[in-house]
Amino acid sequence: ELHLAELHFGHEYKGANINSRVTGRTADIAPLAASIAREGLLLSLLVCPAPDGEKGFYVIDGNRRLAALRSLVDSKDIAADFKVPVLID
Repeated sequence: ELHLAELHFGHEYKGANINSRVTGRTADIAPLAASIAREGLLLSLLVCPAPDGEKGFYVIDGNRRLAALRSLVDSKDIAADFKVPVLID
């Protein structure tokens, strides 16, 4: 598990796009957030460590779930220090 604040979107990775989703990154985030609030996060995020000199981890698979989790923090449905289940590649 990693703190939500340690996670960065994969498409923000410097030097390469490590997330294959090009379109629909923000599609249906509200229903996804509602599902996560109701059921919990059912699937871990796949992440890789940030390159040398950077802190945190970049999401390879699960960027929409990351966006949904951040929206739940904004709406105060989960704490800002929420621990996210991850698989580290």
